[in-house]
Amino acid sequence: MDATAVPTPVFIYSDRFLEHRCRQFHFERPERLVAIRQHLEAAFPAAEWREPTPVGEGLTPWLEKVHSRVYLDQLTRIAAEGGGWLDPDTYLNDQSDRVARLAVQAWLDGVDLAVQRQQPIFVLARPPGHHALRERGMGFCLLANAAIAAHYALSLPRIRRVAILDWDVHHGNGTQALVQDHPQIAYCSLHEFPAYPYTGDGGDRGHHNNVLNLPMPTGSTGATYRRAFQADNNEYFRVFPNHPP
Repeated sequence: MDATAVPTPVFIYSDRFLEHRCRQFHFERPERLVAIRQHLEAAFPAAEWREPTPVGEGLTPWLEKVHSRVYLDQLTRIAAEGGGWLDPDTYLNDQSDRVARLAVQAWLDGVDLAVQRQQPIFVLARPPGHHALRERGMGFCLLANAAIAAHYALSLPRIRRVAILDWDVHHGNGTQALVQDHPQIAYCSLHEFPAYPYTGDGGDRGHHNNVLNLPMPTGSTGATYRRAFQADNNEYFRVFPNHPP
């Protein structure tokens, strides 16, 4: 691809992501995705919108790469029973298990397309995933989308290293926990601290020096973020000391 050419934006999205919802008012609700899609359509009228690949049996090994079968069965059972709460923040309805698996599939499609086209791919999916742990969901999150996608990416030809950049207001404790044992995956998070889930202090470097947490003060602006990147970017690019470029 011509380095000077600007590729057509590609968004992966499905209206089925709107079917995961809580019985009552909840911060993580379908309207968030609706608003984002409307904004993107207005900003990028020529963008390409793609539906995720239908979920098949091939997804299961990747789910089990980071989540236990017991937990995955629990999600399926709760949805089949009509829904329920995993914790005070995290709810499933009767469609949530199916929708969460489709969200993971969309992330894997995004990886495939990014590698194929050599350009950024935006996956607009829910439920979110960066708090989800191996044995349980929390903080609105059911399945660890980013962690699963990172492990999947390493299975592709010529992909030897993966970096995850997480700039949510909260630290992605689940993503970090699920990738920090893998020396080929780096995790960097910019997040408000202290705040839920009260993890992600700046001294945590992971088991392979492959974690960089950048705690941000409440009220941080874009200028604060730029300073954080400028102060730590050299350290961030040393997270693979044993793996040449």
